[in-house]
Amino acid sequence: MDKMTYDITEEDIARFSTIEHEFSSVKEHFSNYKFALIERESKMLFLESIKDDVQVDYLPIFKESKKRLEETKEVGVALGEEIKALSMKNYELKRSISSIVVEYDALEELKKRFLESGNEFNKAEEINRLEREYNTASETAKGMVAELERLREEGEALEAERERSYVTHLRERVEELRRKRKRWSRVEYDRMLIDAYRWYDMMISVLEMFFGTLGEVVPRKNGFDLNVSVGGTEMVVMIRNGTFVGVGGIENEWASDIVRWCVRLESARLFVLLAKRQLRK
Repeated sequence: MDKMTYDITEEDIARFSTIEHEFSSVKEHFSNYKFALIERESKMLFLESIKDDVQVDYLPIFKESKKRLEETKEVGVALGEEIKALSMKNYELKRSISSIVVEYDALEELKKRFLESGNEFNKAEEINRLEREYNTASETAKGMVAELERLREEGEALEAERERSYVTHLRERVEELRRKRKRWSRVEYDRMLIDAYRWYDMMISVLEMFFGTLGEVVPRKNGFDLNVSVGGTEMVVMIRNGTFVGVGGIENEWASDIVRWCVRLESARLFVLLAKRQLRK
């Protein structure tokens, strides 16, 4: 009679005992990734605002991030349900394997008792029956090992898919933030141009208020004549050798006095201010 073969090894039993731990690790990894996603989103927004120094309305961004997080969470929940189902299958398989081990021990005890029996015929028949039962149990155990291996591979595939989904989501958020940063930078640049234009326009108005509107510069010997409009009155400020020497184009008594004093002070600007004040009267 051929000897009975035992196909379940200690390595198979060890693999059965660690499958529950692998699925628990998958759940823990998912929780860690969810927390890391929230923390990363907050830090990216904070760093973006410091880098650009732009006052940004973050409410729409937070709403969009929350929506994306809920979508990612739904994917994670679906994966969690699949992992839970795999865990239940694993539990049932472990229970079945435990019952097989108990039956195997019982078979070994019966085999020992019959081997010690003096009835060779009954002993051989019982041993054959026990061997058939053991072979059946061995085939069942092999199927369970294959099922556990399939479940392990399926769990690894689900974990890889979840990680790819997480990475894809992060890449989409980075590209979206880059586009928004470019748009905000352009808006800020246009606002700076408008503010600069308004400032220069205001300064020109201030200069015209104090010094009148400057017109054409006419070169003369040893100097030039500067056409100036003060209070709607056209006049010519004469500069010779870098010095204010007089004004042309007005025939008022007060103008002669002002010109005389301003020529002594060598200040054409003072003349324009005093003339503007006099013309307002």
